[in-house]
Amino acid sequence: MFFNGNVFSNSVVNGTVFSGSVVIQNGNVVTNGGGKGELKKYDERKCEEAGNIEKVTVHSTFVKVNVSVSKSSKVEAHLHGEANLDKELKFVVQRKLNEIKIALQYEGNCYGSNLELDVAIPKYLKTISIKTVSAGVELSEEVSAQNIKVETTSGKVNSYATFKKANISTISGGVKLNIVASEDISLKTSTIFGKVLVDFSNVKNIKLSTSTVSGKVVNCHEADKNGYNADVDISTISGKITIN
Repeated sequence: MFFNGNVFSNSVVNGTVFSGSVVIQNGNVVTNGGGKGELKKYDERKCEEAGNIEKVTVHSTFVKVNVSVSKSSKVEAHLHGEANLDKELKFVVQRKLNEIKIALQYEGNCYGSNLELDVAIPKYLKTISIKTVSAGVELSEEVSAQNIKVETTSGKVNSYATFKKANISTISGGVKLNIVASEDISLKTSTIFGKVLVDFSNVKNIKLSTSTVSGKVVNCHEADKNGYNADVDISTISGKITIN
């Protein structure tokens, strides 16, 4: 598997075996040099009514997750693309009380994939929680929640969402956040090898805590006179931290 210039063969990630040499691009497994599977095409849609929903949870192993705002009264999930797999990929969308859970469950070998999962949710939620392994995550600018949590191992995280509190963590993936504050906010971001870029708008004061071993910290933020306050904690080991 290829992460930051290193190649690993027959990699096991959260129960999924990626056979041969794997390259990850934009959160997708796009090439693989070993093993045999069956090339499968996916174009599946599932939905649940969004009335009284407070939380949406998404779990994905190797499929990129894109989150946007729904134009209907439902939470909608669309799985599309192709994957070379040797077992069945289970696509589950279910509602339990005030939470909708979306999961891609897979226990087998992946020999290449460009699959993506598009999730459309209500304009405002109490909580959005997304967890992936080798897949990227992107949240569009219309998305808004009181709490946002994104956790990934090697996927890249891009977010334009509005929030009160956010926790973004990755190991080798980069993090890029474009934040337009509509109230005082709290942000915690951590990565080991990835770069972190945060662009703040409508923010007056930043209470900033940064930690890095070999990376560089660049703070170019210019205060917005009538903006809000931000409590920010960013940590990395070798990645660069840039704040605008």
